[in-house]
Amino acid sequence: MNALMKDLEQEMTPLFSSFLNPPASEEKIKEVEKEIGVTFPNELRQLYLYSDGEEENGPGFFFGLPFLSLDGLLEEWRVWKSIGADLNEEIDSYSVPTGWIEELYTNSKWIPISKDFGGNNMGVDLSPDVQGMKGQVINFGRDEETKYVIAQSLNDFLRFMLKTIRSGNYTIYNEDDTVSWSYGDSDGDHFFDELSDMSLPVLRPQFASTSPNELEKWYSSLNSSWREIVDETSLSPQQFIKSKQLYFLRGPKVDDLSPLSLCTEMKELILSGNNVKDLSPLARMNGLKKLFLAHTPVEDVRSISHLPHLKELNVSATALKDLSQLASFPVLKTLHLKEMGHLNYSGLSQLSIQSLFISIENSEQLHALSKIKTLKHLSISSLQNVKQEEIEVLEQLTNLQTLEISEGSFLHLDFMKKMKKLKQLTFSDCIVKDAEALATLPQLKDLELRGSEIVNLEKIARSSSLTKFSGSFQQFNLLKDLFSRKVDFSTLIGETSAEEEDIWHHYLNEQRK
Repeated sequence: MNALMKDLEQEMTPLFSSFLNPPASEEKIKEVEKEIGVTFPNELRQLYLYSDGEEENGPGFFFGLPFLSLDGLLEEWRVWKSIGADLNEEIDSYSVPTGWIEELYTNSKWIPISKDFGGNNMGVDLSPDVQGMKGQVINFGRDEETKYVIAQSLNDFLRFMLKTIRSGNYTIYNEDDTVSWSYGDSDGDHFFDELSDMSLPVLRPQFASTSPNELEKWYSSLNSSWREIVDETSLSPQQFIKSKQLYFLRGPKVDDLSPLSLCTEMKELILSGNNVKDLSPLARMNGLKKLFLAHTPVEDVRSISHLPHLKELNVSATALKDLSQLASFPVLKTLHLKEMGHLNYSGLSQLSIQSLFISIENSEQLHALSKIKTLKHLSISSLQNVKQEEIEVLEQLTNLQTLEISEGSFLHLDFMKKMKKLKQLTFSDCIVKDAEALATLPQLKDLELRGSEIVNLEKIARSSSLTKFSGSFQQFNLLKDLFSRKVDFSTLIGETSAEEEDIWHHYLNEQRK
């Protein structure tokens, strides 16, 4: 490490005046380690024993991004620590290569060594996924949905920097009397913007680059429609085949997927509304996490059932006839199965999915749905043809945490009494005669009524757990004074008059006092 840093400093001295800080002390490193709850790997420790970051007005040691001091490192880490892990469930994250970085929004074991002043960082990963290496260098942050293993180690990254400088593959630029530099021949482009086109990890790339001849041959083989797609969605054929996300939503009409066979780094693919049938060209997309096929004539998904990371599949309004095919998908967690007519749903019992978006046409389908014991999140619609006594089978879904029901009519909600884990409940275009059962649910926090009516709505004021209600003004006005504690009424649904708006705003202002 010391030799590498000395070589880098020697190479950078003619480009910039001296800008690295003196070494950090062992005591300071131990202080930081104690707060974060980790032991620095040797390379990270040696880096800070050589220099405690760079001066405030430095050129950005890491291709224009600053080398953080230990105090700066801690400041960034505390920000991410304060965010907590809740957003890991809400925000999609992708690892490149697949299986190397935990696909999370934030992780307290990602140690920031640089930042871009916009909520994004480069750091050392001390909690890699199964195929990654502890100490690998990664990007993460507010805008970094796709996280890359930039280098397998700090030493590799510094060697790459040295190689880049010696080869002259960088750009020096001046802005507001500040001298900085960037990777490649770009004029100050963000280093993270270059990652998608680089062979990564540096020095040890995991994806073989497609040669210019292969790319030219591939592009020449495309029909005019596909050439138009490539030209409109990317800057170059190379960028297209390295795409992580592609959306072909209801046009242009795609019917042949063979041009996608080179897109082996794909993470999310939306083909909804297109005329696709043969999915075999997607068979090499081993990193694919989300695939949307809604409103396509797809009949068979077996050609992609081996994909090791496919977690979300949308086959709503397709021609799929045999749901047992889905049992072969190794990690499928979220399934969209709406507008499937009277399809036999019995194959659902073979799945271990956690989230399901489904429409129901008959009691047999409802019965099959009730057998999925792993379900935590359910969105169910089109219940007009189901009788009250047939709905009772849903009481078997005792692990549900969120439930959304659309287009239904209920005499009562007693079938929910066993849903002791239910936290969020939404009714859309529903009528409920008796909702007294909701007051008995011990973890229900959030109730939302969208175009829905509950005849005895006042009964939910008996709930000891409800913290948020969203509904019409009339529903808000009925409930606002019935609870013995504060409840969040900050969302109104539907049209309101100016007078109603005033009443609502006045209430919210009073609650904030």
